[in-house]
Amino acid sequence: MTKNKLSKSISKFILLFWARLVLIKYQPLVIGITGSLGKTTTTKFATALLGEKIETIGTEYEFATSLTAPLTILRVKKPKKTKNIFWFLPYYSFKALELILLRKKYPQCFVLELRSDVRAGQSMKGLIRSLRPKVGIVTAVQPVHLTYFKTISRIARAKRFLIESLPPDGLALLNFDDPRVKKMANFTQAPVLFYGLSPRANIRAKKIKLGTAGLSFEIRYRDKIIPVKAPHLINRAYIYPILAAIGLSLTYTDPSVEQIIQTVSQLQSIEGRGNLINGIKGTFLINDAFNATPQSVLAALDSFSQAFKEKRKIVVLGDMLQMERLTQKSHQQVGQKVAQINPDLLVTVGQSAKIIGRQAIKLGYPSEQALGVNNFREAASLLRSEIKGGEAILFKGSHGMKLYKIIERLQR
Repeated sequence: MTKNKLSKSISKFILLFWARLVLIKYQPLVIGITGSLGKTTTTKFATALLGEKIETIGTEYEFATSLTAPLTILRVKKPKKTKNIFWFLPYYSFKALELILLRKKYPQCFVLELRSDVRAGQSMKGLIRSLRPKVGIVTAVQPVHLTYFKTISRIARAKRFLIESLPPDGLALLNFDDPRVKKMANFTQAPVLFYGLSPRANIRAKKIKLGTAGLSFEIRYRDKIIPVKAPHLINRAYIYPILAAIGLSLTYTDPSVEQIIQTVSQLQSIEGRGNLINGIKGTFLINDAFNATPQSVLAALDSFSQAFKEKRKIVVLGDMLQMERLTQKSHQQVGQKVAQINPDLLVTVGQSAKIIGRQAIKLGYPSEQALGVNNFREAASLLRSEIKGGEAILFKGSHGMKLYKIIERLQR
């Protein structure tokens, strides 16, 4: 084990020890959220909905790690570089002792994004055993980090541990539309609340509309019909975190219909996860470049096509990384979707993304409209020459492809 990994493991052990003692004293409601995609957005939306009635703190870090959950419990900030965290331990221990020995004002609820340290070969088990969430939410199981997990079955088992660990008086919120997540209901002693688009889900969405004015739909839950509008959200994928957040709030805080409608109308997308930016020459840049899985790319393309029907559309797609043996198949699936929605221009960035263009052309997409480049610099230069004015441009790819740097060059 390297010196950096050893110091990080020691830091994690100490932080979880202090976090456990603080939780024992104050007994807040602890909600854990995991999944292959949508964790950060679900955390943010759940914090907003619950926060209308009870004091709620959610994980606030853009790049959550296994260390951020205990740091959130201790109410301290994470260093900019996690390798420095060992030197902050005396300060963190002092803050923990303050919480334990003194009676401090403390939040009633924590919404924690739970992640495993896949690069260090560590699972979430230690994290979950220490924090002991009463509520668990699993958003999706997708082929991500296959470099470390090797198979999607291992990914599912890693996420499932959260649900297996819930107490009988807890709650499991599971995405009914994801078959692997749905099956997790068989591995928990807690009550289960399914959310999704299926009519068999406990809390579900109906009458979905999407356009430049945002997202709107009806929520059906038991005898309730709640019409909501989210004018700042332009991706159907946001329906899932909204449903999970509302299901959570209806269970634990019982908000009024009016409160739900008002809170949903104020929800904003997180940077890099589908937010709209004004670009040069009157363009509309959709920054969905934080990360990419096959499911999230397909959903983004569908939503983009639907929301900007009347505009010239450009799609900029980067490599989906860490797909391993599924690289070819995953990018071909995206190519099929590109051929289906038929954007005015396709720009692929990276070697694997070129598979998207080839597959789209194979299915009838005009070859002269499919342009492939090697990196974000070439893509930015190409787009500057191709933009005519007023287009809608979608950027989607894995974070390592740095598509966000193209957006920086094209912002107004």
